[in-house]
Amino acid sequence: MAAPLCGCGKPTWNGLWNSLCNDMACLGPPQPAPLCGCGRPTWNGQWNEICSWGCSGPKVPRPSPAGCARCGCGKPTWNGQWSETCSRGCPGPRVPAPVAPPSAGSAICGCGKPTYNGKWNETCSKSCRGPRLPGPAFPPGGGGPVCGCGSPTWNGQWKELCRRSCHGPRLVGPGVAAPRCGCGNPTWNGKWNETCSRSCPGARIPDPSLPIVGPTPVPVPVPGPVPGGRPVCGCGQPTWNNQWRQYCSRSCHGPRVRAPGDTSPLIYRLDPTTKDFADLAQYYQKTWDKGGKSSFSMPPIKDIWDVTDDNLRSKFLTRCKHIGHVGTFGSGTTPGNVQRRFHGTKMKCTFSGSPCSDASCGVCGIIKNGFLMKYAIKGNNPSSLFFGRGLYSTSASSSALRYAKKPKSTTIDGAIFVSLVACGKCEKLDGSNLTDTRLEDQDGPPSGCHSRVVNNPHDAVSYKNLASKYGTPLLYCDDEVVVFDEDAMMPRYLITFQ
Repeated sequence: MAAPLCGCGKPTWNGLWNSLCNDMACLGPPQPAPLCGCGRPTWNGQWNEICSWGCSGPKVPRPSPAGCARCGCGKPTWNGQWSETCSRGCPGPRVPAPVAPPSAGSAICGCGKPTYNGKWNETCSKSCRGPRLPGPAFPPGGGGPVCGCGSPTWNGQWKELCRRSCHGPRLVGPGVAAPRCGCGNPTWNGKWNETCSRSCPGARIPDPSLPIVGPTPVPVPVPGPVPGGRPVCGCGQPTWNNQWRQYCSRSCHGPRVRAPGDTSPLIYRLDPTTKDFADLAQYYQKTWDKGGKSSFSMPPIKDIWDVTDDNLRSKFLTRCKHIGHVGTFGSGTTPGNVQRRFHGTKMKCTFSGSPCSDASCGVCGIIKNGFLMKYAIKGNNPSSLFFGRGLYSTSASSSALRYAKKPKSTTIDGAIFVSLVACGKCEKLDGSNLTDTRLEDQDGPPSGCHSRVVNNPHDAVSYKNLASKYGTPLLYCDDEVVVFDEDAMMPRYLITFQ
């Protein structure tokens, strides 16, 4: 059998075809192995032969020199490949390989060689400059999964691109675009009007198949609904649950929008048959007297009101954004490490959906103005400043009811707020370690923190001093959360009692 030869006629350095000889200056080019027409090597290593006596071939002649890879100057390329020059100093030009019409399904690079992975929209190698070819278009209404640019997707699946650098868009089917974030990536849940992730600032894109409803397209957008349209948030996007009086997302500043013709207040009573009412009632019952130390029976709920104020909510979201993405605990969400907590206070009126004008009514004051630091003063409440001058809340509904009833009595003269609290970074303390009153009336949060959490506050000396003066309380407090910024606490719902 003939030895494998370099293009110069000498034996190859390693005894294999497609290699050069031992001469470092040899330009070759490398020669392919002689093949039979069936695709197997010839029996004697010579062109124009068959692979075996029983093969019908056909016999393949030696490729003519014209088939060798040539530089634009006429010399063989330095590595025997098309689209190269003969040497570093040669100005070329580079000549692409002569391309025969590709067979059905064969993927080629723009230089004429097959792509490295046999797929369209790729190059033949990392160093090749292509260009990338999109390949034959799929017939209308048929064919496989394609990217929005018309090329097949990289993995043969819908909702994908042909390659990382392609701008798509992604398609869920022939001609149907997939839900995407304003940054171009798919939305996190596969639905329109969402972003690809919590941290992405990309714009939310509404479903293009739905009629456009929302602000009038003028230079200064005017939020509000179009009569007869679908429920929208004040920003013009559809509401998250397709209901009026809602926001499009948790992070939207709104404002909320009433249905066309609806003039009722935005504060409204929850329907006891709804899931929201059931969830809040369960939250109230589940957190009642978690320690089992209280001697006060759980009072039944009369009503639950949605008391969200757009202005207070906007300030709260700004505060959360200012705190940023910090560690969370429990069911906290980020940014802001937002927790759901209870806050009890007194009520001078019989609340029926509209705040009263009595300045001493704690419930209505909070609904209108939010939680204010000016009321966190010594003497306003005997136990309001035990762990610093701030705004207090608790994870237990029974703990909050302490401040919504008369002292040493089972008579309830207040209500409980379910509030959102931006805790941020917390200083966590245990009441058993608080053996002095150094935290009483202390201003501001601890250094490097946004809030203070005190577990087992009844073990603190401040609580013990209060019990010795006023007697053992009917309701024990499981924990206290103290924030020191008015915008870090927002009233969300109000629970009233019979």
